[in-house]
Amino acid sequence: MSRAVVIITGPIMSGKSTLAARVVDELRRRGLALGGMVARSLWNGDDRYGFDMVDLANGSVTPLARKQPAGAARYPVPFDFFEDGLLAGRLALDPERCAACDVVFLDEVGKLEVADQGWAPLMPPLLALDRPVVVLIIRDFLVETALAKWSLHEAHVVNASDEHAYEKLLNLLILSGK
Repeated sequence: MSRAVVIITGPIMSGKSTLAARVVDELRRRGLALGGMVARSLWNGDDRYGFDMVDLANGSVTPLARKQPAGAARYPVPFDFFEDGLLAGRLALDPERCAACDVVFLDEVGKLEVADQGWAPLMPPLLALDRPVVVLIIRDFLVETALAKWSLHEAHVVNASDEHAYEKLLNLLILSGK
């Protein structure tokens, strides 16, 4: 198997993480070893008030972030991050742990990572792994920046809004993940 990078993209609320969760379920059903993490959004109506982090290797769920009080911007995003969630994320994304996986997910490469914060320090070691397919979930307006920043010019980009996105992802991941 050769290393591949797959990007799931789309605007906010386009179903990127929901699509990733569906794909994760199918890849597990097919017996592929998964690593990394996906963020599960927490909603109150149309208001996203936080995220929980799901470690794909062991299924553990850890609170990752909650919306900051108005006017308390400490990050370039409107969320406060929990130290336990960040620690769990670093463990889930540990390159040595992920090297044994068929597919590694990193949800979400966002403004923090582009600003060399968040999961950015883990990106180069993850992208340097020879074996796994690395799936990055990136908002549409950051894709070009991420492609350039991490030299991802050969990445396969799938838009979550594409009516065939699920099938495209499965084909890419199952073929590359074996």
